[in-house]
Amino acid sequence: MSEIPQYSESSERSLLAAILAGSDMSAELLQAVEPRMFYAVRHKEIWKVAAEICAAGILPDVIQLQDALEKAGRLQHVGGDGYLMEVASEHISDAGLEGCAKLVRDYSIIRAAGIEAARIAESARNGAEAGELVSEYLRVASELSSEAEGRRRHPESVMAVADEILTNTMPKRLWTGFWFIDRYTRISPENFIVIGARPGAGKSSLALGIAIEASRQGLRVLFNCLEMSTAEMTESMMAHETDVELSAIINRELKPAQMEKCRIAIQAGVNITFSPQKTMPELVAKCRSMKANGGIDLVITDFIQKMKNEKSENRTQEVGSLSRAHKELAMDFQIPVIALSQLSRAGDAEPALKDLRESGDLEQDANAVYFLWRPEGENDFQRAFKIAKDRRGAGTPKMKVDFFGQHVRFGKDEPR
Repeated sequence: MSEIPQYSESSERSLLAAILAGSDMSAELLQAVEPRMFYAVRHKEIWKVAAEICAAGILPDVIQLQDALEKAGRLQHVGGDGYLMEVASEHISDAGLEGCAKLVRDYSIIRAAGIEAARIAESARNGAEAGELVSEYLRVASELSSEAEGRRRHPESVMAVADEILTNTMPKRLWTGFWFIDRYTRISPENFIVIGARPGAGKSSLALGIAIEASRQGLRVLFNCLEMSTAEMTESMMAHETDVELSAIINRELKPAQMEKCRIAIQAGVNITFSPQKTMPELVAKCRSMKANGGIDLVITDFIQKMKNEKSENRTQEVGSLSRAHKELAMDFQIPVIALSQLSRAGDAEPALKDLRESGDLEQDANAVYFLWRPEGENDFQRAFKIAKDRRGAGTPKMKVDFFGQHVRFGKDEPR
């Protein structure tokens, strides 16, 4: 079997020749190809200096590169004046430069794939867990795939953001459909949201409502359901979307007309995947799988204390590591991530941030923290809600919200 080629010297030299000769395509090429993508070390160095000159607003050429490399003490390391002049003389026209750039990028990906494959194989030999290996494999595959398609994520420039602001371009947000959330806060991509409540307050119902609304908008949702099975979630979704009570669905006491309503209603959740992932490697792997097969727009974990991280020394550290991992998940996938949390104190008292169970990291990591509870003396058809923390706002006082337990849903209209 012949050895897979590692790089194309002619393509690397063609790109360098264009830059050294002051091609009109220099800025475009320097943006499309990064120094790390070159195989030859001296080509990396020359390209890096050219990129720095271009970033200063100057179109680089052989004279400027000679001067910059000499000042940095690197001119002789790249072959001296003679090598730069030799390569510069090879530029004849800009034709074919896009193809050269693609070849340099492609070979960079081939080399990276080989390195990552060897590293994963070494981890397997050293006894890494299957979940960790799969998660790492999917991470690498996703990143290499993105780079191959030219979709590798770059930090957003200040000017790009300023342009959106000054043209009144509305940023992306997740609309939940609930007035008490959408009116007072904005859930944006990369946000980590915590919903805290005691058992029976309705946090799972609220999360289900958010998931259904996102699905209805065509967003793909991963509902990491650790409390209920897929069958139970499906029953809840039917009750949420119809006037059929949950008890009738659970007990299979549906009349023909109700069956038809449930059959139609379930289409609202067509974009939701209910799948229990008990560890972060499993959750990340599932996210990467969904991203590679149609995309992923929202993750909901119900609830975070049910997840495990056996490497942690105690429960507080375990929940803290899970909290940070959910935040990183939101950042890495550029999607909102919502985690439900139990509260540490029983009773009907208004909760505070210190009541987030087993970890202060949840408060620290979250972009926003919402609380749900059943105030003392209120009927079973109302709950209290407040935004206890919001990095983009001041939060809210307690608000009354309608809750319909037999239909597993919160009211979307403000109570009168």
